[in-house]
This record gives sequence, C-alpha cells and structure tokens, in this order.
Amino acid sequence: MSIINFMEGNAIMPDHMKQKQPALSVIVPVYNVEKYLDRCIRSIAGQTYTNLEIILVDDGSTDHCGEICDEWSRKDIRIQVFHKKNGGLVSARKAGLKTASGQYIAYVDSDDWIEENMYERMMELMLCNHSDIVTSGLIRDYENHSVSEKEKIPAGRYEGKSLDDLKGHIINTDHFFDSRINMHITNKIFRKSMLEKYQMRVPNEAKIGEDADVVYPYIFESENISVSGDCFYHYVMRGDSLMGAPAHTKSGGIMRSIFSECAARNEDRIKNIKGQLYQVTVFFACISDPGHLFRTETKESFPFREIKKGDRVILYGAGRFGKAIKSFLENEEYCEIAAWADKVKGGAVISPEQIKKHSFDKIILAVINAAVADDIEEMLVSLGTDRQKICRVKI
Repeated sequence: MSIINFMEGNAIMPDHMKQKQPALSVIVPVYNVEKYLDRCIRSIAGQTYTNLEIILVDDGSTDHCGEICDEWSRKDIRIQVFHKKNGGLVSARKAGLKTASGQYIAYVDSDDWIEENMYERMMELMLCNHSDIVTSGLIRDYENHSVSEKEKIPAGRYEGKSLDDLKGHIINTDHFFDSRINMHITNKIFRKSMLEKYQMRVPNEAKIGEDADVVYPYIFESENISVSGDCFYHYVMRGDSLMGAPAHTKSGGIMRSIFSECAARNEDRIKNIKGQLYQVTVFFACISDPGHLFRTETKESFPFREIKKGDRVILYGAGRFGKAIKSFLENEEYCEIAAWADKVKGGAVISPEQIKKHSFDKIILAVINAAVADDIEEMLVSLGTDRQKICRVKI
C-alpha cells in the first residue's frame, strides 16, 4: 500500500467527528520553571480542540510552580493538579499517565508552549486515519530566532507496505546521525492503550533519552502512523540543559535494555532494526558523556580521528554535543582550542565569520545531526574554510 497524502499533511474532520470530540489527556510534568509555566499552560488551555483533560504534575517544585498550577486549576475545570515528591521527569509522566482518563495522550514540557490549533489538526489525523500515533514537526525557539524542523518524510498516512518500508530505515545507519522521524515525545499524540505498554516500562532513573526509550519502540510496533506536514510545538532552547556523566551511565544501560527487547521482538520483520537502534544509543552517548565513549590515545572510539594530539583547533557547535566535547577536550588536554564558534554567538562563542581571524589546524564540527552538519560544512566553505580542515563525527 502506498502512502496516502493529504494537503499539508492534514485531513478534514467530518462534522459528526467534530461534534463527538474524544477526550485528549495532556500531561505536563512541572519542576522549577516558574518563568515559563504560565505561557505553557495558557497555550494548552487556549486550544481550539476543547475536549481536553489537562494534568499538571508538580514534581516537588521548590519555586512558585505549585501555586501557579493551583491558580490555573481554579480558573479552568479541565485542569487537574497533582503535587508529588520529586522523582524526575519519567516519574512525573508516569504519574500523569496513570491518572489520565482520555483515550488519547499528549505530553508538553512545562518550559515549552504550543500553537493554538495543534491538537485540533493532529486529532483530525488521528481520528480520520485511525492511527496509532500522529507526529509533527517542531519549532526550536532560541533567544533571538526560531527554526522550524519538519519530519524528513512526506506528510501522510503510513500503513501496510509503506509503513514496512519506512520502518526499515527510520534511522539512516550509513550517515551518522540522521533520523527520519524525530525522537521527541512532546510533538506527538498516542493511543493511551498502547502508550502505557512503553511508558511504564521506562525506569524513573532514566535521565537521558527518556523520549527515545518510548518513541522508537512505539513507532516500530505501530500498524498505522500519520505524519503532519506542519510544525506546532515550540521547543524552548535553554542553555542549562546539558546533563552530566552519572545520568548517562545508568540511562545508557536502560536504553540498551529497552532497545534490545524491542529488536528481539521485531528483528524478523523489520530490516536492520538492531543497527538502527544501535545508532540511537551511540547518539545519546555522544551528547551526554563523550568521556565515557571516546578514547583519544587509541582513537578506537574518538569521533574526530583526523585530530592529532597537540593540534590547534576551532570547535564549532555550542549545543549539547559541542559543550560536552569542549569539556572533554579541556579535561583530556588532548589539543588546544583556539576558539569556540557557533551561528548563535554570545559570551565565549564567536560567529562563523570570525573564524578566519584565528590560526588553526582543524575545525571540529561538533554537530551530530547529519543534515545540519552538511549545511554548516557548506557555510564554512563559503566563508573561505578549507574543506580538508573540517572534521566531522565518524562512528
């Protein structure tokens, strides 16, 4: 069966469906984000899809988040608030899921926000296509600009052969790292009856990759997937999101266990599922604890193998991976960082145009999304950088 396409990835919901909107439970884990929380809740309460159950899980906040949640529950009868001892993001999501009464589930992180028509448009796809999951693009909100990221596959409904073909290469194992369906849990709608199976088996200790632990097994075992061609979810890019090594040590083992079970259940019917899921585990190892993964002396795992000890380098990339690589190289004293560059400059980070003012042997491109790395490489070359000096991730 081929992909069934529709205008901009959106079906038209018949009038009789609009009159019988199924309940959608929206779960919002809340922890110490008082600066962002009101905007988040306001964007959910203002949805054009009105049959919502909004579950705010205050995960032991020590700021004013609990009070903000309680105030909103007094203003909107659809909002339930649960105050619990701090247990982490996974525990809050599970607590909300246990309470949810809706047939369908969505998550929103409490420092993010959503477009007002997000759930109306995505529920149209869910109901008209009888899908197990609906996924959409997202919008990354930086301090001074926003970037929209659509899914890397055509909008439409995937089932039968089209879905089998998709599952065979959701992750591009020939080009690190390139996922055709994003791993975020918050820009999707799930069936509660299926989601419980995947969400509840993730231990509360998971701190890195807790979205992927749910999303990839869920997608690999779905029978009908709808992809929207729109971006509704605003993912706020905060500078304090980098996790430490202890979290990865335990989270990595959790992910490997979950993915191994998923691969064992599906390897007879899904092409290269083991290789695909292995790429995901390596991706999270890269962004969370490169010191655990990379060995510079033997270069068995070091992803920038062209770099020699003592080289003078420009480090390009100020995101999670870039921060982790910077910390790792400084601790190892393996090479000299002449400058740290990124398109989003600020503080110690210079702009790409300033790179030419520095003397260096190589540029370390600390970006692990293949498509983004391609664009950055071409931009650096256009600014006069010798392509031979650009070093990219090689796993």
